[in-house]
Amino acid sequence: MDIILQRIIELIGKKHGATKELAEALGISPNNITNWKNGYNKGYPKYLPQIAGYYGVSVDWLAGLSDEKEYKKIPASEITDGDRENAIDVLQGLTSDEMDIVRAYAQGVKAARRRK
Repeated sequence: MDIILQRIIELIGKKHGATKELAEALGISPNNITNWKNGYNKGYPKYLPQIAGYYGVSVDWLAGLSDEKEYKKIPASEITDGDRENAIDVLQGLTSDEMDIVRAYAQGVKAARRRK
């Protein structure tokens, strides 16, 4: 089992219904997640941004690229106009596929906020 799947399983935990809740947030069948756990399907990497957002962890941690689990939240009061302009510049330079990843991550973050 690779580190990504280990961490996904860790995040899901043993709570009854947790697999179903994650599946609903991802827009997939709970059977897909069960198949990931059982090694029958390895389609989970494409859902990393959504899973990370849903659980409030960093994509780098989920992918095994960092030991830092939590992503750093910046209070809105500390975001400057320069930060906003830089973000717009970065987003405008992304490909359609890259924008899909950003969009998926944002949807995961929103889903996590609704859960709380």
